[in-house]
Amino acid sequence: MLVLLAAVPASADAAFKRGSYDGTTMQGFRLTFEAGRMKVTEFRFNAKARCDDGRIFRRHGGFRLEAMKIRESGRFAGRFVTTTNGRRVEINVIARLKGRRATGGLRLEATLPDGTVCDSNEVAKKPVSFDAEHVLDEGAY
Repeated sequence: MLVLLAAVPASADAAFKRGSYDGTTMQGFRLTFEAGRMKVTEFRFNAKARCDDGRIFRRHGGFRLEAMKIRESGRFAGRFVTTTNGRRVEINVIARLKGRRATGGLRLEATLPDGTVCDSNEVAKKPVSFDAEHVLDEGAY
Protein backbone atom coordinates (compact mmCIF):
# COMPACT_ATOMS: atom_id res chain seq x y z
CA MET A 1 0.00 0.00 0.00
CA LEU A 2 1.38 3.38 -1.01
CA VAL A 3 0.33 6.45 0.94
CA LEU A 4 1.09 9.91 -0.39
CA LEU A 5 1.23 12.84 1.97
CA ALA A 6 1.19 16.39 0.70
CA ALA A 7 3.24 18.93 2.56
CA VAL A 8 1.20 22.05 3.22
CA PRO A 9 3.21 25.12 4.10
CA ALA A 10 2.19 27.02 7.20
CA SER A 11 0.61 30.26 6.13
CA ALA A 12 -1.77 32.85 7.49
CA ASP A 13 -4.60 31.76 5.19
CA ALA A 14 -4.35 28.15 6.48
CA ALA A 15 -4.80 29.25 10.13
CA PHE A 16 -8.06 31.22 9.82
CA LYS A 17 -11.13 31.68 7.65
CA ARG A 18 -10.93 34.63 5.26
CA GLY A 19 -13.91 36.95 4.92
CA SER A 20 -16.16 39.09 7.11
CA TYR A 21 -16.04 39.08 10.91
CA ASP A 22 -18.65 40.49 13.27
CA GLY A 23 -18.50 40.73 17.04
CA THR A 24 -18.71 42.91 20.12
CA THR A 25 -16.37 44.61 22.54
CA MET A 26 -16.55 44.09 26.29
CA GLN A 27 -18.20 47.53 26.38
CA GLY A 28 -21.08 46.16 24.26
CA PHE A 29 -20.23 47.97 21.02
CA ARG A 30 -20.27 46.23 17.64
CA LEU A 31 -16.95 45.49 15.92
CA THR A 32 -16.54 44.37 12.28
CA PHE A 33 -13.68 43.79 9.86
CA GLU A 34 -12.58 41.92 6.76
CA ALA A 35 -9.78 39.34 6.94
CA GLY A 36 -7.95 38.79 3.68
CA ARG A 37 -5.04 36.50 2.93
CA MET A 38 -2.44 38.94 4.25
CA LYS A 39 -4.24 41.85 5.94
CA VAL A 40 -7.22 42.97 7.97
CA THR A 41 -9.19 45.83 6.42
CA GLU A 42 -12.34 47.82 7.19
CA PHE A 43 -11.76 47.42 10.96
CA ARG A 44 -14.68 49.33 12.49
CA PHE A 45 -15.58 49.71 16.15
CA ASN A 46 -16.60 52.12 18.85
CA ALA A 47 -15.39 52.44 22.42
CA LYS A 48 -15.81 54.81 25.29
CA ALA A 49 -12.98 56.34 27.28
CA ARG A 50 -13.15 57.92 30.73
CA CYS A 51 -11.62 61.37 30.87
CA ASP A 52 -9.54 62.67 33.76
CA ASP A 53 -12.26 65.27 34.47
CA GLY A 54 -14.95 62.54 34.78
CA ARG A 55 -16.55 62.93 31.35
CA ILE A 56 -16.93 60.03 28.92
CA PHE A 57 -15.43 60.36 25.41
CA ARG A 58 -16.99 58.45 22.53
CA ARG A 59 -16.99 59.22 18.83
CA HIS A 60 -20.44 59.12 17.25
CA GLY A 61 -20.22 56.85 14.21
CA GLY A 62 -17.24 55.02 15.67
CA PHE A 63 -13.80 54.50 14.18
CA ARG A 64 -12.55 52.93 10.94
CA LEU A 65 -8.90 51.91 10.92
CA GLU A 66 -6.43 51.42 8.09
CA ALA A 67 -5.21 47.97 7.03
CA MET A 68 -3.20 45.80 9.44
CA LYS A 69 -0.84 43.06 8.27
CA ILE A 70 -1.62 39.49 9.36
CA ARG A 71 1.39 37.44 10.47
CA GLU A 72 1.71 33.70 9.78
CA SER A 73 0.54 33.06 13.35
CA GLY A 74 -2.76 34.82 12.57
CA ARG A 75 -1.85 37.76 14.79
CA PHE A 76 -2.37 41.33 13.69
CA ALA A 77 -1.75 44.66 15.37
CA GLY A 78 -1.73 48.35 14.64
CA ARG A 79 -1.19 51.79 16.13
CA PHE A 80 -3.14 54.67 14.65
CA VAL A 81 -2.84 58.36 15.54
CA THR A 82 -4.90 61.22 14.18
CA THR A 83 -5.33 64.87 15.11
CA THR A 84 -8.47 66.73 14.10
CA ASN A 85 -9.66 70.13 15.36
CA GLY A 86 -7.10 70.06 18.17
CA ARG A 87 -8.21 66.60 19.33
CA ARG A 88 -5.52 63.90 19.27
CA VAL A 89 -6.75 60.29 19.18
CA GLU A 90 -4.50 57.23 19.45
CA ILE A 91 -5.82 53.70 18.96
CA ASN A 92 -3.82 50.51 19.57
CA VAL A 93 -5.09 47.09 18.48
CA ILE A 94 -3.62 43.64 19.07
CA ALA A 95 -5.54 40.52 18.06
CA ARG A 96 -5.41 36.97 16.73
CA LEU A 97 -7.37 35.11 14.09
CA LYS A 98 -7.78 31.37 14.57
CA GLY A 99 -10.24 29.19 12.72
CA ARG A 100 -13.50 31.13 12.49
CA ARG A 101 -12.82 33.38 15.52
CA ALA A 102 -10.93 36.52 16.32
CA THR A 103 -10.04 37.70 19.80
CA GLY A 104 -8.07 40.67 20.95
CA GLY A 105 -7.90 43.97 22.71
CA LEU A 106 -7.82 47.63 21.87
CA ARG A 107 -7.08 50.89 23.61
CA LEU A 108 -8.45 54.32 22.79
CA GLU A 109 -6.66 57.38 24.14
CA ALA A 110 -7.78 60.92 23.36
CA THR A 111 -6.41 64.32 24.28
CA LEU A 112 -9.07 67.00 23.90
CA PRO A 113 -8.35 70.63 22.85
CA ASP A 114 -8.59 71.80 26.48
CA GLY A 115 -5.88 69.29 27.53
CA THR A 116 -8.29 66.76 29.05
CA VAL A 117 -6.98 63.19 28.66
CA CYS A 118 -9.38 60.28 28.06
CA ASP A 119 -8.45 56.58 28.17
CA SER A 120 -10.57 53.48 27.47
CA ASN A 121 -8.43 51.55 29.97
CA GLU A 122 -9.88 53.73 32.73
CA VAL A 123 -13.39 52.36 32.12
CA ALA A 124 -12.54 48.76 33.15
CA LYS A 125 -8.91 49.20 34.29
CA LYS A 126 -7.71 47.04 31.36
CA PRO A 127 -7.71 47.08 27.54
CA VAL A 128 -11.09 46.77 25.84
CA SER A 129 -11.28 43.11 24.81
CA PHE A 130 -13.30 41.88 21.85
CA ASP A 131 -14.50 38.65 20.32
CA ALA A 132 -15.69 38.21 16.72
CA GLU A 133 -16.77 35.33 14.50
CA HIS A 134 -16.58 34.71 10.77
CA VAL A 135 -19.93 35.42 9.09
CA LEU A 136 -21.25 34.14 5.79
CA ASP A 137 -21.37 36.61 2.95
CA GLU A 138 -24.88 37.07 1.56
CA GLY A 139 -23.77 35.66 -1.80
CA ALA A 140 -22.44 32.45 -0.21
CA TYR A 141 -25.78 30.63 0.05
